[in-house]
Formats: sequence, structure tokens, C-alpha cells
Amino acid sequence: MEQTPHDYSPAYRTMDYLSVAKVIRHQGGPHVVNLKNNEKRLIVVGCPHSSDPDAVEFKLIETYFNDLQPQIVFNEGGEIPDTLHYEHRDRAIQNRAEIGLLKFLCDQHQIKLMSGDFSENEEFNIMLKRHPKETLFLYYVMERFCNPYRYGFDADKPIAIAYGNFIRSYLLPNGFPLDPSQQSFSYFTNLYKQNVGEEFDIKTADFGKFDFLSDAGKFTAVGRASKEVRDSVLLTKIQLALKTHDRVFVAFGGAHVIAIEQALKDIMDGKMEDQTSRPR
Repeated sequence: MEQTPHDYSPAYRTMDYLSVAKVIRHQGGPHVVNLKNNEKRLIVVGCPHSSDPDAVEFKLIETYFNDLQPQIVFNEGGEIPDTLHYEHRDRAIQNRAEIGLLKFLCDQHQIKLMSGDFSENEEFNIMLKRHPKETLFLYYVMERFCNPYRYGFDADKPIAIAYGNFIRSYLLPNGFPLDPSQQSFSYFTNLYKQNVGEEFDIKTADFGKFDFLSDAGKFTAVGRASKEVRDSVLLTKIQLALKTHDRVFVAFGGAHVIAIEQALKDIMDGKMEDQTSRPR
């Protein structure tokens, strides 16, 4: 039977995200992990998810990608359709940030771009076993809809319309259980008011209560738990890939890369036992 990363629970050595926050405050900018062990090479670029084609992380991705000439590439954010293609570098970045650039580069070199995440359906299934649905719902809406919306993603539409699109195109198809009465924009704003204590306004919303890099209550804790589960999946995929490939390239969120750097070194140094064959 083919092994899949979410079937295992490796004991990777990672940094907790409150410590990661301290590193980010002192370091700033993209974070690159460049490792080599005999014929094996692994490069992981941590990105702040900019959509500015002139941002330094995109130059780093291109430089390291061309130097490595990878055999397999992992992105953050789920599967990217094989049918998606970009003719221009800058347009790819403006459309999908580092995911767009990776797809552009992989198409040029005829490399398949792979997801370093597990599917949202798998994530929701795991997280719903550990946290109340209402808590998860509010966190996901704030992190994966409201935060991108305030920075311009889908912001050409009124927020209630864009919110409805998010529910119908993201949460529901990926298995997040919502009754019809729980899908309206008013349900979300009422839930926000109950938990934050003020009316929701995208311009003044308290995103600090949902920032996984802060210690501000249950929603930040949920955010850290989500990131830790995804880190384990990414590390297992990288470990599996290095069994059959010599050159592996990854672009992921900068906080993730700082958190998993020690585990990446352990994998490359051969200090870890074969975690990919241990059942959870």
C-alpha cells in the first residue's frame, strides 16, 4: 500500500511558533535552508507571501532553483492544476505569489509541481477532532479569507459577496461542515462579535487575536496547532522524496521554514530513524 504522509506521526525536532516569532522579529526577510549530504541536496526557501515581482524572495527562488536544477519541487497551498500555465514571470507572481513563480519555473524545466501540504479536507478532518467547529470556522475565515481580502485578494467585490465565494469554493467543497444557517455573512459577523467583543469591520478587525505568532488566546493556539500538523506533513513528504530523488526544492511560508530547520538538518544528516514507515 502506498504510504501517505498523514498516516504517520514522526517525532521531528521543530521549533515552537512563539520562539519562531522571536526569530522573525530579529531576522526579518526570507529564510533559506541550503543543505547537502553527498549526492543529496535540499533547498528550502521561506517566503513572506508577497505578490511584488521585485521582492527579494522571488530573486532567491530563481537563483537557487536554477543552481539546484531540482528533480522534484514542493509548494505551499495545495495541489496546483497541471492545466494552469503562465506566460510571464511577473504575471505569475502577481496572480499566485511564490506558487505562481514555482509553476512558471517548473513548466520551463518540465518538472511537476507537488503540494507540500495535505489537502484541506484532511486538515479539516484532523482539526475538527481536536477543536470546536465554531472556533475553527472563525479562525479559518479570519486567516484564509479576511486577511487575504484586506490585502487585495478578491477585494474587487463587496466583502459579503467575496465571503460567499470563499464559503462555496473553499470551505464546503473541502469538507468543512456548515449547515445552511451557518453559511451566511451575518453568521460569521455574529460569531466574531461573540468572541472578540466588537462589531466586525474589515478595516478595524482585531487580527492580532488570530495571529499564530502571538500568544493571544485560543485562536492563536488553534493557528499554531494547524501549522504544526502541516509541518509534520511537509517534513514527511520531503523525507519520502529524498529516498528517490537527489535534488529537492521547496518554497513555503517563512515561519514554517524557521520552525522546521532543525528537522531538515536531521533528515539530511541521517540522524533520524526512518519515520516514514512508523504507523501513527
